[in-house]
Amino acid sequence: MTRKTLATIFLIAGSFAICFAQDATAVRLDTGKPHVYLAFERAEGDLVWLRLRNNSRWAINVQIENPGSALVSLQLTNGRMVNALADAAIVSPEYFIEQPDSVGTGQYWCTSSSSWIAPSSSILFSVRRQDFRLASQLSVRFFYEWEAMGGEVEHRIKFNEGTLRMVLQARSN
Repeated sequence: MTRKTLATIFLIAGSFAICFAQDATAVRLDTGKPHVYLAFERAEGDLVWLRLRNNSRWAINVQIENPGSALVSLQLTNGRMVNALADAAIVSPEYFIEQPDSVGTGQYWCTSSSSWIAPSSSILFSVRRQDFRLASQLSVRFFYEWEAMGGEVEHRIKFNEGTLRMVLQARSN
């Protein structure tokens, strides 16, 4: 065989190995769920409680008002030790509520802190029910541990009013 043929074979074989290594389900802890997601937890009076779940094998970072004492040690994949939020910690993350054809509202903190959520962990937070108006959508911004916070890449996990309405209706039946 010629060098050119061997090089082509190695190139093709190498691309299959790279594709296999980047299988999307390999990064999800529960392959039936998204990498990061928001789920309805409960409704209490005027409040809707949501759970932000990290279903990936990497830590994620969110902005919250004050982590308080709900912290545990976490080693990131690069070996760096950080403080992470304890699983199911009740916190106040920054979030957007977007309405079609209007200015978005939300919850922002002047003194927010960058907080880690470990793989398979979650946080709980509440939102006023009145903030979910027809066709509104709540989103929380996050970064994976390998990304520069505030860089070019930004991820948002979303929960919309239609989903909330369906969940509340199903629970009332």
